[in-house]
Amino acid sequence: GPEAMLARSEEVRSEGQWSEWGGETMIKQSSGDAALREGIVLAAVGAVNEGRYRGFFPAVIDNPQLLLAVYEARGRWSAYEVEEVRAIHSGHYVREVLKRAEWPGDVRPLAHFVGGCLLILEALQEAGIVHNNLNAEALLVREEDGVLQPVLVDAEIAAVPGLAAPTSCSMSHAREFHAAGAPSDAYTLGRSLQKLLHRENVTAF
Repeated sequence: GPEAMLARSEEVRSEGQWSEWGGETMIKQSSGDAALREGIVLAAVGAVNEGRYRGFFPAVIDNPQLLLAVYEARGRWSAYEVEEVRAIHSGHYVREVLKRAEWPGDVRPLAHFVGGCLLILEALQEAGIVHNNLNAEALLVREEDGVLQPVLVDAEIAAVPGLAAPTSCSMSHAREFHAAGAPSDAYTLGRSLQKLLHRENVTAF
């Protein structure tokens, strides 16, 4: 319930996983617990392994007043404050890479993109989180320290240790990507990347 969600968010705050951010931010809001669940996930995975994966996730902002408002909403809605990510859609990035290079040719930009996707998967696994819908639609590509890399911006139906399972109707859509209906982020990500590259006629990658 909402009490468990807010208790988990307080644990995340006490562990120092909420961030201070000097750039532009935005408020993400949803009905039910989806937004707060996403904020907990992004804060947790960004702090895994002493922040090794932080560049692959937007910074989640410590906003006690907003969390208090979420608590008073009693599960009707939730929200969190997050870094505003300036990026392009992963599909557009792949198209631009291929447009600028003759194919078959230099696959290093695509290999770097796929490698970044695998690091996002690794971070989720280290945090004990099952994303449930880890596909190209949840990924943007932005510049981080002078390098273009994927960033995860959607985690509303993730399964988080200590929290009740997500109840979103989107779960039924996510299961279409799972083998035999069993949640597997590795399968979901691989299948999604295969479809993305196939749409762009990248058959030799």
